[in-house]
Amino acid sequence: MRLLNAINARWNRLIYWCHDAATRTGIGWLTSLSVWAYDRCHWRLPDDWQLVCGIPLAEYTLRQELELARHQARWYAEYAADLQWSMLAAERAEELESVA
Repeated sequence: MRLLNAINARWNRLIYWCHDAATRTGIGWLTSLSVWAYDRCHWRLPDDWQLVCGIPLAEYTLRQELELARHQARWYAEYAADLQWSMLAAERAEELESVA
């Protein structure tokens, strides 16, 4: 499967390079031809066959979503702790003002 992904990546890079070179020339018909060829020749593997960093795309996506959820949970926990400490500090300041 890695070999298939490597071939796919190289093919798509070649197609992109040809398209990029044609559009940089500024020749209208060549640019139109390259857009047509890019749309027809760009090869997309099914999601089940795609690898990202050597793991299947679905697993990679799940790992990224889990990491995002962990980050958000950590951020909200730290935010809640900051609010709690701020509230305690405000209550302590009120107590000191009422005693004085």
